[in-house]
Amino acid sequence: MGYGDLFEAWLSSGQAPAVREKLRMVASLVPDSPEGAYLQSFREHAWECFAQLYDDVPAGADEYDSDAFSPSLEDEAAPHHPAPILFEPGLVGLDLVASPGWQDRAFVQAAYRDFLPTATLLAGPYMGSNFRKGHTFTWLPNHLMDGVEQVSPRSFLSALQKALSETRGQYAGHEYALHHEGIRRDVQKASETRVTEVSEDMPWVMSAIRPLAGHQVPIEQAKVEVLWQKVCLADSLRKLAERYEPQNDDDEIKVRTGPRYPEDPKLLIEELIGLGVMRRRRDGRIDLPDVYRIAFGVGRKGGVPRVAG
Repeated sequence: MGYGDLFEAWLSSGQAPAVREKLRMVASLVPDSPEGAYLQSFREHAWECFAQLYDDVPAGADEYDSDAFSPSLEDEAAPHHPAPILFEPGLVGLDLVASPGWQDRAFVQAAYRDFLPTATLLAGPYMGSNFRKGHTFTWLPNHLMDGVEQVSPRSFLSALQKALSETRGQYAGHEYALHHEGIRRDVQKASETRVTEVSEDMPWVMSAIRPLAGHQVPIEQAKVEVLWQKVCLADSLRKLAERYEPQNDDDEIKVRTGPRYPEDPKLLIEELIGLGVMRRRRDGRIDLPDVYRIAFGVGRKGGVPRVAG
């Protein structure tokens, strides 16, 4: 489904007037072009797309003396006017985990310079009263990122939905759409969503991580192996690894539902690291990204606390 289909659905359902003024286009990876030619072309295409949500203004009508919502192509406050994120080579391959304070670097600030003033209308700049609590627009992805620095779209949208609901219910008078406490609490929901996603595709992952509940990370690899041994994990995983299902009646191709090496804890850890469920610290200890750690009840000093209910 494209934007046109989505907008048509809003028009058909009568939601367009309530939704259109809350939208804003974002142009990412904007290249350096003469006299802003790229953004000019982007804006024109965006206007053509958004025009179906705007009010029709007949010739001769005094649109400035009416309630018509029909912004011009050049209107900088209009939904079709893009908030740009510039292309910056330094962002390519940037290791966020190994680069504390990356968001304050000059090239990052330059790339997001024109985007953040628009985006911060959704939420305040900080996860509290000042920068010591974290920057809002890096805090959330950092806490939803898995071990290979990927964020699940489903988890991200779930987090925003939870944050919006929390803000409406607990902080109705807040000046922004999203309160920082609502954002903080939404990580719990997003963590549960991501674990559900993974368990649907690879149920053995839950069996491997569940024995770590009640412990804290980073954790020594030897301790992980002991915890697995106590619950006879190898036996459980071996049964999962033996469960194959034909894709169709005539097909002998089988789908693996367990890990590749259920009896070798070292290789099992490497497989979990490859999946982004675990990651290895430089000192060799094993860590869990917050997006998995929280839902599995694994502790870490300074982590986002579990929220009752």
